[in-house]
Amino acid sequence: MNDRYSQLINVVEILEALVRNIALKQALHRVDSDPHLNFWRLIYGNQMDVPVLEWCKLFGSDDAERQRVHWKNVATNQEDFRAGLFAALGIDAKGWSAYWLAMKNYRDLQVAHHDLRRVSISHYPVLDHALNSAFYYYDYVRSELRKFGVDQQPTDIRQYARKFEEKCIEAATAAMRATSAVRDFE
Repeated sequence: MNDRYSQLINVVEILEALVRNIALKQALHRVDSDPHLNFWRLIYGNQMDVPVLEWCKLFGSDDAERQRVHWKNVATNQEDFRAGLFAALGIDAKGWSAYWLAMKNYRDLQVAHHDLRRVSISHYPVLDHALNSAFYYYDYVRSELRKFGVDQQPTDIRQYARKFEEKCIEAATAAMRATSAVRDFE
């Protein structure tokens, strides 16, 4: 179709991956918040890192050339988008700035880079705002895609996330049960 359409589709793909990864992380923690196997601990850690990376593609650096999926490079009216985003999250500019910095620092210091001179992160980011910002952005992109005659699915990303998390809980419960007798090596 055109460059704008491709940009919107790329955003949708990242948003859907972000939502699924957060739902999986939440499901795993609901099934067992402190798994006994390092196998599971590694998966849990990855389920923190991947959503942060995906979120930073959409909300981190807004370089127009290298981050075409960043909301500032997609939203036709940044002020309206920002106001709607803050309202959807129930925060103000200061709250957003603090959240953005926590996510970016985690990505920079724990996931994307390893600088021994820097202090490590003492707290993991909470992904609630990441999930809700993804919901808000998805709704915006869906409305933009309608201008191209595309009714992007799922129509209700929140319901999709709930159903996906339910299936992840089902799978995680079975997987945890299947590995309950497995012991780590010493």
